[in-house]
Amino acid sequence: MKVLKGLFIGIVGLIVILAIVGLFLPSSAQVERSIVIDRPASLIFPVLNSFERFNEWSPWYGLDPAAEYSYSGSPSGVGARMEWKGNEAVGVGIQTITASEPDSRIATDLDFGEMGVAKVELNLAPEGSGTRVTWGFQTDFGYDLVGRYFGLLMDRFVGADYEKGLAKLKALVETFPNTDIAGADIEVIEVTARPILYVTATSSQELDAISKAYADAYGMILPLMNAAELVPAGPVLGIDNYWDERGYGFDAAIPVERTDIELQAPVQAGQTYAGRAVRVRYVGAYAGLGEAQNQGEAYIAVHKLKAHDRVYTEFVSDPGETPEDQLISVVYLPVE
Repeated sequence: MKVLKGLFIGIVGLIVILAIVGLFLPSSAQVERSIVIDRPASLIFPVLNSFERFNEWSPWYGLDPAAEYSYSGSPSGVGARMEWKGNEAVGVGIQTITASEPDSRIATDLDFGEMGVAKVELNLAPEGSGTRVTWGFQTDFGYDLVGRYFGLLMDRFVGADYEKGLAKLKALVETFPNTDIAGADIEVIEVTARPILYVTATSSQELDAISKAYADAYGMILPLMNAAELVPAGPVLGIDNYWDERGYGFDAAIPVERTDIELQAPVQAGQTYAGRAVRVRYVGAYAGLGEAQNQGEAYIAVHKLKAHDRVYTEFVSDPGETPEDQLISVVYLPVE
């Protein structure tokens, strides 16, 4: 009995000592890791501001590919919510975006139920030609003394996972076209088919040659329209066929109300694409249209859309009456 009594007293004493020590341990734990991604923040932020692509870079997804995920609330930004339920390695929880500052900061609440709620932040800052992404985690243990001891190991437990996740995020984002879409006028819209008269043409990739080829092609269409008493039903169009070692191939088109007129080669009748498209509104010289298309392609990559059909451009402004830096063009990139 004396032995048991001594053992009991020893255990109680140890518990008391641990409790006293625990009171002096930090009541919260923080983990932070960062990485530089060779892309502008405008390409990284949309990936982080939604849970749609979270499992493509999450360091925990591979621990249980059979885990169940559900999404609710806003599709992105404040209110976006993801719930998961998996094996022991993945557990059960809810993650909700609570703050969203474009291209700079995202905050989330990480709710583990009885285990409490942790605060997570992702911060983006320019660095060199890229962006430094910093992933931070903070949890408050209060007077949970066991939690305070666990907090001493938090960096070891979570830090490696954060490093793995950031590396996967970098690999994903650096597959996107390297162009900044911040401030670009981009949206996904539905477009309807329109009747057109068009001429298929080719040119070198020199801007002057392209302008002449378009002018020549439109010049073949307009006499037929005049003979049929047709007027343009919208801005003239350029529909891309190819841009490669052969040069530039395109269809120069003019929208019309009807196409039941007498045609003369090389003028043909047809209609424009109908369906979903990424629309990029661009203001400036035609030399910048390639960058506008690059922005559209980057938007498609960021939002995991799938390109479909030929890209086409509306030349809204008349270059003969509008200063070059004020020319309005609208690029359409069809998507499924």
